[in-house]
Amino acid sequence: ADRFQDATSSIQTQLNGKSPIAGSTSLTIGGKMGVINIKADSSIYAGLKSNGNSSTAINIYASQGNTQTVTRTGSATYTIIGMVAGQSLTLVMVHEASTTAYTVTFSPAVIWPGGVVPAFTNTSGAVDVVCIRYDGSRYLAMQSADFK
Repeated sequence: ADRFQDATSSIQTQLNGKSPIAGSTSLTIGGKMGVINIKADSSIYAGLKSNGNSSTAINIYASQGNTQTVTRTGSATYTIIGMVAGQSLTLVMVHEASTTAYTVTFSPAVIWPGGVVPAFTNTSGAVDVVCIRYDGSRYLAMQSADFK
C-alpha cells in the first residue's frame, strides 16, 4: 500500500497546478517493481470550454479543451483547428431558445459515417453532440441528436 501512496504523492508534487497541461510534461515513477513513465502533452485536457454563440464562422481550437460547447444562434461553418493524432473532441451544440432553422456546416476535412452529414436539431433548447476523433489525417465525426 505504501508504494501507491508514494506514487500518488509524487504525481501530485510533480504535476501540481498543471491542469490543463500546457506543452509537454513527463513524469517517471520508479521503485522496486520497475519504472512507469507517464507523458502528457497538449492532447490531454480537463474541464469544459465555452465557445459562446455561433456566428457565420467559428473556429474550434482543440488546444482549448477536449469538451467544448457552442450555442447555435445562426447558421455557421465550424472548423476544427489543432487536433493531434489520437485526440478526441466532443462538441456540445445547444440550439438557442427559438425554432429558427440554422444550417450547420463543418469544414470538408470532417467526415461522417457513410459520407452523409447528419441533420442538426432546430428546436428551442435542443442539444446535439458531435464527437470527433483525429487519426492523423482525417477528422472522423459522429453525431448524437436531440437530447432533451
